[in-house]
Amino acid sequence: MSRSPSATPPAPERTDPSPSDSGLSDVTVVSAAREIIAEVGIDGLTMRELSARLGVSLGATYHHVPSKQVLLQRVAQDLFSRVKIPASAMSDWREQVKTLVLATAFAVGQYSGMAAYVLAHIDEIGPVQLNQELIAVLERAGFTERNVRALMSALYFYGAGIAANILPVRGTETFERADVQAMFEDGLDMLLSGAALRLDAPGAEPAPVDSAT
Repeated sequence: MSRSPSATPPAPERTDPSPSDSGLSDVTVVSAAREIIAEVGIDGLTMRELSARLGVSLGATYHHVPSKQVLLQRVAQDLFSRVKIPASAMSDWREQVKTLVLATAFAVGQYSGMAAYVLAHIDEIGPVQLNQELIAVLERAGFTERNVRALMSALYFYGAGIAANILPVRGTETFERADVQAMFEDGLDMLLSGAALRLDAPGAEPAPVDSAT
């Protein structure tokens, strides 16, 4: 009795590479997004342009990052993570604060549109670690809780406003890069000098406004 020939297994169906096989990672995606923003600003960053820069399909990009909103959040967090925390051994609290504020503002400000985006979404993507470090510096210097909150607000709006509106300027007739940085630092020095006066007279809390007429 002859043996029947063994059945040949069917050939596997050919499929296109799945998005998960694209080789994308947070590092490569965020890096490509940063490059695009540096060139054309956040308005020029699209998921299609990002896909082209990465050399993958649009579907693969959306599989890795679901929206431009999420992408910008990741870019912002990446920029914050690049800010170096000043050494706590620095003797003057003003130098520590100035170093941290300048580094944060320039890290974000060189990417056109990112500072304004951070301002609009601060509750979602606030630089938690940087804020905690800044608060710790001010508390070590002796500021009261109330004054810490006031100074944090002033520093935040000053730094973010400068980063959003002035730092992106590149060599125009009005501003040169060195002039922009010098003006920013001078303003920051003035702000911190004013704060130091409150520290030197910690009991001089602002008087409550009398609403009586």
